[in-house]
Amino acid sequence: MKKILKSAALAVFAVILLCGCTVTKTKESSLTFNVTTGDQIKVTLNRIDGYKMDSKSPFTVSKDDKDIMTGSFVTKDGYDQYYNLVRELDKEDDSDTEIIKEGTKDNNSYIMYKVTSDDKTEYDFIIMIDDSQTGVLLGCLESEDAAKSCFEALKFECVK
Repeated sequence: MKKILKSAALAVFAVILLCGCTVTKTKESSLTFNVTTGDQIKVTLNRIDGYKMDSKSPFTVSKDDKDIMTGSFVTKDGYDQYYNLVRELDKEDDSDTEIIKEGTKDNNSYIMYKVTSDDKTEYDFIIMIDDSQTGVLLGCLESEDAAKSCFEALKFECVK
């Protein structure tokens, strides 16, 4: 009889424990890339809007099986070259390059700009990752809103 009571008590205890557990879907996914600068860069993607990211380099962010944005890593010198070129082209009157926004996000400085050629417009970002020797170039052939939304879903940090 004691054996049955112990078994019943354990079963009730197990049920109580399981009732307290919930299954939650993770809203973020992260990948860490070892880049040529020697930095380890963690890329975190908020998946709440259906975004997915592959683990290749360059990496691609997609939504609904459609590639939205591609990203690649550059050195600090590479970042400086892109940054200076975009700033120079933005100043030219007949340039197809226009800076849309400049600022910081997650302690990383960035420029968002667009490049128009023929009948296509590309929305790009140049990001310098805080506390690192690594920058990121992001390119999007979708709309400006799609580029901004995807950019907001990404977070970059140097973890080593």
